[in-house]
Amino acid sequence: LCWATGLRRRDRPAMASTGQIQAKEMAKAAQRAKEASNHAKKQARKDAEWAKGAKDTSASDAAAASSAAAVERRQASKAAEAKEGGPAVSGGAPLMKKCKECKKQYNANSKKGCQNCIDLLFAGGGTAPGKKKGGKKK
Repeated sequence: LCWATGLRRRDRPAMASTGQIQAKEMAKAAQRAKEASNHAKKQARKDAEWAKGAKDTSASDAAAASSAAAVERRQASKAAEAKEGGPAVSGGAPLMKKCKECKKQYNANSKKGCQNCIDLLFAGGGTAPGKKKGGKKK
């Protein structure tokens, strides 16, 4: 027991020497400096990531605007063609009809008719595959 405080030696607060106090303050200052440098590095990494993600979109905006204008022009020209009696279309593809002779599909806007039948007639000189030459024989 300490005669001045009445406490045992291990229970009373330790008195730090001047060197110990200075060392503790220096350690705290070093820790603060370390934290500040780590924070600066972290911010630099974040800024680099943001720079990668934030791209210049002016070119893509201009391309989108020009493509939208092109789509409008195409729709206007299709509407004008349909109004004038131009080619028949269904959903952007040419309208197809089934040939009565050979039973194959052909473009309804074709002025010649079924290309398959034309090829057969000129190439082989015969009739279309669906037609028979003669009548019924018994």
